[in-house]
Amino acid sequence: MSPFKELDNFALLACQKYNFGNETDWFGCFRGGLYGFYGRFQGITENFRMLHEWMPPRLHIGVNTEHHLASIFFNMDSAIECLTFALNALGFAAQSNGFRDVTNEKSLSKIAPKDVMGNTALNPPLTPLKGYLHKFPSLQSYWNVNRQLLSKVIELHDVSKHREAIYTGGKIRSDPPPGFFKMLGFDDDKELMQFSPHEEILLKDKPKAARKNRKPVARKDFDTLEDLVPTFVDFLQNTGVLASNDSRANIELQYSEFREAT
Repeated sequence: MSPFKELDNFALLACQKYNFGNETDWFGCFRGGLYGFYGRFQGITENFRMLHEWMPPRLHIGVNTEHHLASIFFNMDSAIECLTFALNALGFAAQSNGFRDVTNEKSLSKIAPKDVMGNTALNPPLTPLKGYLHKFPSLQSYWNVNRQLLSKVIELHDVSKHREAIYTGGKIRSDPPPGFFKMLGFDDDKELMQFSPHEEILLKDKPKAARKNRKPVARKDFDTLEDLVPTFVDFLQNTGVLASNDSRANIELQYSEFREAT
């Protein structure tokens, strides 16, 4: 999280009276979004851990697995939303006409990742807000490169939130700690399986497609949670680096260091 802490420190410097000030409480919006992101990140890691670690007496039946999957994808999708909210606030302080107005409720309700990347699927295509090209160009380019990853996360979140289960199977771990099952008081192998955490979780392919139109998918072609989550975490970490670097490179402050109170 160190790049995000650097970004937070830059925003704190920017909100000082001798720089942008904070009459609009843009810094409250920024830090609210950033701390929302921290909470979502913890939600990703905690639910991932609950699915994969030996933690007695933890049932790993389908309903419980689906519960954690839905939580993971909510947190992944919301992490991007919260970061966009934070970046918009910092951008608004630096260039108010290039970002959403943080003093207007209607404007606040429209803040979304499409502000950064646009939406090429619409006709006519939706263009990004002009402020991101000026203040966060490297981040904007990186998000566009990873548009497919973000679309996959959003799609799985939408389906798990509003439609149906996204867990389709996988493999369980077979390396319990010594004495794990004896501690639970079980000897029957059939009973033991439900307490074994996951090694691999297969995610529903083309989850928004009508069931009648879905074609069989080879096991090797399924997306797995174990590939998707680390890839997404890398994306978030790189986003933090780019957001921090872009801010310092493209947002000019009158004073680049904190001054003593007078």
